[in-house]
Amino acid sequence: MTSLEPAPEEAVALSLWQEFKVDEATATSKYAGKTFHFAHVVVDKMTFLGEGGDTELFVQEGIDPNIEQVKFKTDTAFDILNARENYVTEIVGKVQGMQFGYLIIHILWLKVIDPPGGDTKPPPEY
Repeated sequence: MTSLEPAPEEAVALSLWQEFKVDEATATSKYAGKTFHFAHVVVDKMTFLGEGGDTELFVQEGIDPNIEQVKFKTDTAFDILNARENYVTEIVGKVQGMQFGYLIIHILWLKVIDPPGGDTKPPPEY
């Protein structure tokens, strides 16, 4: 018999980022290493996926350091291949902490929900 892991707790990236900005030490002890489900993440910026691409693979919500900057990072381009800027995604990720003003969350699972399934064609930079 196999037991299932409990579903990750729901979270809003903006709310977590705000908590980290107010008191990074407390937020780190409270959230670092925890897995959350982010039901509605708008991709405001992302990795360039063309040849010689970025060394950092990510989708990012928020671009203004005074409002919100959350980077959802991954180790493989496959995880974010169908995402594009301005798409809405659903992400399950593990909180890593703050780095250079960005809240870093490691992607465990990502699904593009608007447009459904995302873009299956290679990005224009290919």
